[in-house]
Amino acid sequence: MKISYALLAAGLMCSSAAFAITPDAEGLYRIGNATDLEEFAALVNSGQANINGVLTADIDMTGVIHAAIGNQENPYRGKWDGRFHKISNLSMVNEAGVNLALFGVVADGAKISNTILDESCEFSGADKIAGFVGQGKAAVECVIEFTCLGFEGTVYANGTTGSCRAAAIAGPQNENVSYKFVNCYNTGSVAGVPSSASVGAMATCSPRSQVVNCFTTTTIKRGITETKPDGGNPSPVGHVLIDLGGEAIASPGPWKFSSFFGSSNSYYSNVVDGSKSWKTPFTLPTTAANDVYVYKIVEDSWSPTGQLCWYLNNNTLGTKSEDKPCWGQNLDEGDSYPSFLPGKKVVTYDGTAFKNTTDTLPGLPDLPDLPAGIDSPMGENGVQKVFNMQGVEVKSATTPGLYIINGKKVIVK
Repeated sequence: MKISYALLAAGLMCSSAAFAITPDAEGLYRIGNATDLEEFAALVNSGQANINGVLTADIDMTGVIHAAIGNQENPYRGKWDGRFHKISNLSMVNEAGVNLALFGVVADGAKISNTILDESCEFSGADKIAGFVGQGKAAVECVIEFTCLGFEGTVYANGTTGSCRAAAIAGPQNENVSYKFVNCYNTGSVAGVPSSASVGAMATCSPRSQVVNCFTTTTIKRGITETKPDGGNPSPVGHVLIDLGGEAIASPGPWKFSSFFGSSNSYYSNVVDGSKSWKTPFTLPTTAANDVYVYKIVEDSWSPTGQLCWYLNNNTLGTKSEDKPCWGQNLDEGDSYPSFLPGKKVVTYDGTAFKNTTDTLPGLPDLPDLPAGIDSPMGENGVQKVFNMQGVEVKSATTPGLYIINGKKVIVK
C-alpha cells in the first residue's frame, strides 16, 4: 500500500510523558509493533538521540506514516539491533522529500544491525533516499557501522534540479563520517531519474567507506525514463556497491583501494577508473582514483547455486578457515541468495558441487526477561497497587512518568 509521505514531523512530536514505550532495566527500548517504532522515532527526534532500540518481533507498517528516526537537529547516535527481524510495508513516498529512510540522519555513535527491510518496503523522493539511512552527518571524525542489514525493497530518487542520490543501505556522508559495512546485502531495486544520479547498493557519495563480506544481486540504475526503464548506465556499470559520486570531499585524502579493501571479502567484477580492472577474482589493484566506481565480481548464476555463499565464507581475500561462517543458504529449499538469518544452513564445496552441511548459523542470546512480580495488580479490598515500568512496586505515583496502577498503564504528569 503506497502512502504519500508528508512532512509531518512537527505534528508527530509530543512530550515524552505521553509515550507508552519506556526503557527496560538494560536501558533498551523494546520495539514490538508499529506504534512502538513511531514512539521511538518521536523520542529521538525530540532530542533523545542516544537511546538504544531493539526489535522484539517482525514489524508490519501497513497504513503507518513513518517519521524517519533522526533528523538534522537530532541525528541518531544510538545502537539499533533488529535481532534479525523484518520490517514490511514501510512506505515513504514524497516527490520532494529528502532523507527518506528508516533512519533519516545518523551521526557519531550510531550502529545499525541485524535488520531486514523486505520486498514490500519502498522509498521514493528527490534526494538522499535509502532503505536504512538517508545521510551520515557529524561534527567530529567517526565511523558509523552497519552490520547484517538486508534490503529487498525499492529505492527511487527523482531529483532533477539538484543532487539526486539513492542507495539501498545508506545515503551520502559528510567529510567527518566514514561508513563500515559488514555482512550486508541488497536484492532490491535502486534507481535515479537523471543520468547524473549517484546510485549504489551499499551507499552513494560515500568515498570514506569500507565494505566487508557484502553483496548485491541486482542492477543499480540511473537515467531512468518511461521509454528507458533500464536506465542509461554505460555497459560496464551494473552491480554497484559504492558510488563515490562527483562531490568534492574535504578530507578523505587519496582513494587507496588497498586500505579501503583491507581484509574485505566483498564481490565486484571490476574497478573502473579508466584503466584498472581485475584479471582474476583474487587479483586486487593497489590504488585507484578518487572517482572510481566499485562493482560486483560474481556472475548472477553464482547466487542460487550456493557458490556466492561459499565464497563469502571461504574465499582467499580475507577470511580464514577457522572463522565461523557468517552466511547460510538453504539450497534444498530453493533460497536464491545467501542470508545471515539464524538457522540458515552452511554451504560446502566438495570439488564438484556446492551443498548444504548440517551446520546452521547460530541465533542471538535471548533478551533478559522483563521483571516479573505484577502477579496481583490489585491490592486487597480494592486498594491501589502501583508499579513502575520495571515491575517494581512503589508506594505512590507522585513523580511524573508512566506507571502500572491496578494492572493498567497510567501517565502521571
